[in-house]
Amino acid sequence: MKLKTFLGLFAFLSATAPAFAENVIFITIDGVRPQDAKKVFREMDAYSYPVRVSNRSALSLPGYRALFTGDFEVDCTQNSCSNIDRDTLIDQLVDQGLPLNKIAAISSWNGTGFAIESKPRIFRSIAGITSGAVESIHPHLLAMIDAKNARGLEDAPEWIGAIKDQYTWSIAMDYLETNLPKFLYIGLLDTDEWAHKSQRKLYMSELRLLRERIENLQLKLSEMGEYGKETTIVLATDHGRGNWPFRAAHGKSLRQSFKAWARIFPSEALKESELLESLEISSQVDIRPAIESILGLTQI
Repeated sequence: MKLKTFLGLFAFLSATAPAFAENVIFITIDGVRPQDAKKVFREMDAYSYPVRVSNRSALSLPGYRALFTGDFEVDCTQNSCSNIDRDTLIDQLVDQGLPLNKIAAISSWNGTGFAIESKPRIFRSIAGITSGAVESIHPHLLAMIDAKNARGLEDAPEWIGAIKDQYTWSIAMDYLETNLPKFLYIGLLDTDEWAHKSQRKLYMSELRLLRERIENLQLKLSEMGEYGKETTIVLATDHGRGNWPFRAAHGKSLRQSFKAWARIFPSEALKESELLESLEISSQVDIRPAIESILGLTQI
């Protein structure tokens, strides 16, 4: 480890002096109804939370902004959102001195770029485009990411401003294995887009695929020594959607859109701690504080 990186990590850990400190992989999957998540994830070893959407529009970008800021989103709608102007979870990690190569955001949809940081500083691979702290990662890893993004942009989905989740997930796994991040954000989109096209089978197929991906991720973590033992997966959605025949849509006119959910797949250490039982998650604004507690930024 380079001296600069070591000193930054030491300063981060010393400044926070956590009672409990883990790594977090934060995954969002777009526009999945609670009942569908329950059906797919019900047999997995996870803590499940019913979650209220914390904005008035039940749209994607306000949902992501609420998740990352821990604030109720009032004024922003899908078409009026500029870059977030409040400190986010990622801003906090950077400001407290965590080395930039220990934080990353990898997402299928370009809109998430307006939610994750008030001051763009970390490495991002969003909708097939890398930006931010590209100099913080090894050139070989960057070349791998750029090659996969190029394939993703060529093999574009039917919707604009995005790449397919398969490329996003593959890039995220490369980053995980190479950099062992303290915080890794993975934003997935395909479920929402297939639902908007009334393709329920494809929507459910993508949701079941996420289950397989998480199972494979858990297996991967089990083979990554102490890092894997100290890594927790947090999964959430940005909004729900209407019931049949309005399943394709979501928004303020469809009250079911305000019903979201979250899952925590705890590490073995987190399972045995008192922290997990003390987490209170009932709305989107509670997810940031929960992640902060797992990371060791706050104490409950």
